Amino acid sequence: MPNRIIKESINESRGLTSCSFFAQDLYKRLLTYADDYGRFNADPQIMVARLYPRELSVVSIDDLIDGLIELVGVGKIQFYTAKPRKEIYGCFPNWGEHQRLRESKVKCPDPDDTTVNDWYYRRFIPMALKEAILVRDGFKCQQCGKHISEMTDAHKLIKMATGTFHIDHIVPCSQGGRATMENLQLLCPKCNLTRKKHFTFEEILDFPEHGDASDNVIDCGELRRDAASCGEPPRVAASCGLNPIQSNTNTESNPIRKSARFAPPSLDEVKAYCKERGNTVDPQHFVDYYQSNGWKVGRNPMKDWKAAVRSWEQREKGKNTSYPSEPTKTPEEDDKAARDLLAKLKGA
Repeated sequence: MPNRIIKESINESRGLTSCSFFAQDLYKRLLTYADDYGRFNADPQIMVARLYPRELSVVSIDDLIDGLIELVGVGKIQFYTAKPRKEIYGCFPNWGEHQRLRESKVKCPDPDDTTVNDWYYRRFIPMALKEAILVRDGFKCQQCGKHISEMTDAHKLIKMATGTFHIDHIVPCSQGGRATMENLQLLCPKCNLTRKKHFTFEEILDFPEHGDASDNVIDCGELRRDAASCGEPPRVAASCGLNPIQSNTNTESNPIRKSARFAPPSLDEVKAYCKERGNTVDPQHFVDYYQSNGWKVGRNPMKDWKAAVRSWEQREKGKNTSYPSEPTKTPEEDDKAARDLLAKLKGA
């Protein structure tokens, strides 16, 4: 494997600075792991063995996936699949602007579908939100009540203590849960591992076909953009097959997958579907809400109104866990709210 170029500006990257030290170290290791076109096999077992050959007893697959989620959240890496869908591959946006391209054999296929990237992105929790959760929960596990650390500096703890605490989704992402203040809690590793569902590589690979329960896919083009060290990531739509890094084997852009045009449902259709599912969703409230915002989920056009009904249904079921019954805010609004809350808590 040829040597890689690491620019000194990498230490000033706003995106990497907002990640834990573990994720920053992982990013640099990934530079040596990727092929000459900035792509790599994203099978977690292979990655752990290749990236941490002398630290297998220390770094777990869960640690690796948490680090990858951080890097996806700040736009430093992206994931995709190719036909036939048997493997997940990762890539570095704008690789050619920072690394020397060589005429070598292509090891990873060209991207065909980037929707798998959403599996990682919807589990991303911004640094400010993590800090707010730590302060709000008093640095105590919300299940057993034990202090997770003697350290009381939330920012420093998040940066340095990877694996010593977990920010857990009360309503899992697979059931429509989102990264919001109401749906997140602080747990110690012992308590979280007793209830945490470990995703297998096959389940992540299966995501583009079946998705999570909410089925409201996030637009990858809205990823937080940062051009401090590794260039500005391309605005790739979640259902788009555009190739962010094109190899010399295929100089043509892959076609964008077109989905069926969305047609807003009538009130009677929503009533019939809610009755069929036997849920407690208010059809009139549902229709009024989405008509008022142009039938959008966050800032993205709705693709499947039945999936949105099922998402509201999950929120209704999760009311006893303080999960919000209204649609969630955008990531940017959640991040701002978290910063405001953190400032208020520190000033109290």
